[in-house]
Amino acid sequence: MKTRLGQNFLVDKNIAQKITDVCGAASGITLIEIGPGKGILTEELLKRYDKVIAVELDKKLYEGLLKKFAVNKNIEIVNADFLKWNIPEPQNRYHFVANIPYYITSPIIEKVLNCDGWDIAVFMVQKEVAERIVAGENSSARGVLSITCQIMSEAEIMFDVPPNAFCPAPGVISSVICLKRLVSPQVEKSRRMFFINTVKAAFAYRRKTIANSLSLSLGLDKNTINALLIKSGIQPKTRAENVLINEYYALSINLGFLYDKK
Repeated sequence: MKTRLGQNFLVDKNIAQKITDVCGAASGITLIEIGPGKGILTEELLKRYDKVIAVELDKKLYEGLLKKFAVNKNIEIVNADFLKWNIPEPQNRYHFVANIPYYITSPIIEKVLNCDGWDIAVFMVQKEVAERIVAGENSSARGVLSITCQIMSEAEIMFDVPPNAFCPAPGVISSVICLKRLVSPQVEKSRRMFFINTVKAAFAYRRKTIANSLSLSLGLDKNTINALLIKSGIQPKTRAENVLINEYYALSINLGFLYDKK
């Protein structure tokens, strides 16, 4: 079958069962599956969850899912772009699961992270992306996605998935990663957007020092940037991947004060 929208369909039922095991289940929890495709994972999820909402963009796949699960009353199948779809207000809490097309990994994860009602999110992503998500300070793999996930969740790579588990087989190894929402996020919701924008500016020119990257991306002179960095406990010659989350938080506050004065 010709793949649409960058999809590689999971065909290995053992992998589907392992992903479901990672998701777990709890009474009253609704599972939202993003991009169910042909429904091989959906079948396993319905054995664990009382309510599954499957959000599928592709019209033909959506119609196939309607037929496949026609007699199952525990599933709601939605034909929509998840990135444009309004997540319903949860009656309890949400779990999310997705085999994410590689080209839209970050936007989907960011939308889930910013959803108020989630507890656990299990994503199958390119192995390189999974390694970026869990990367800590001083790692060359660390970036905006790493920090975005880590301020909101505890992230763990659960297992790798070989290309032959999909049809068509991708040219890369995939990994299943589990994000567990932090009870107390490291950055409060009211400051999160400014914090993330600060991190994005710091990584905009990641081959340069953080001072040079911020100066270029924000259009501020080096003396101003250096003073802000030192005030935030960051040495201007530091690279963006080596800055701690609490230091980024201080920098975002100091940058906010600067713009408030303008």
